[in-house]
Amino acid sequence: MFALAFAFLTTLGFAAPFTSQPTSASSSASVFSSISLYQGNWQATPGMSGSAPDTISNHCGEFSEYYACQQTVNGKVGALIVFVYAGTTRHFNTQAILPNGSAQGRGDLLIEGQRWTFSGKSTDSGKTTYFRTINDWHGHDRIHFEVAHSSDGKDWVIDHQGDERRIQP
Repeated sequence: MFALAFAFLTTLGFAAPFTSQPTSASSSASVFSSISLYQGNWQATPGMSGSAPDTISNHCGEFSEYYACQQTVNGKVGALIVFVYAGTTRHFNTQAILPNGSAQGRGDLLIEGQRWTFSGKSTDSGKTTYFRTINDWHGHDRIHFEVAHSSDGKDWVIDHQGDERRIQP
């Protein structure tokens, strides 16, 4: 669901955002600067057949200990994604909140250079399924994404993939 724009409902000039070394959530400007790259409008073109491009808008804001983005897909609000600094450089806890108020369970975001990995899991009837979305940034305006799931957290099945590019509103 987060796999389109965050490539989770869902960069070559990355030096400043990706090299900051936050020491606490109270230094939020350096902690959340990387995530602010998602702000704006995107067109997601799936790399697998059968899907039309989606238009995604991310309206984001920073609040002392949180960073949040409301993600709208094709004019319909999809989720509010909340990011919380996880205490180590370039690692965040995430929570997607749907318009009906339900939370989707805690996820994680790990930023390693131009590769951002969103991960999470869900358990249904005692069976755990792991989810992963990888965003490979190419500059500030292009992302290649891959959304996958796994029953063991090691062997991944790709559900869909594609490319996003920043567009004007």
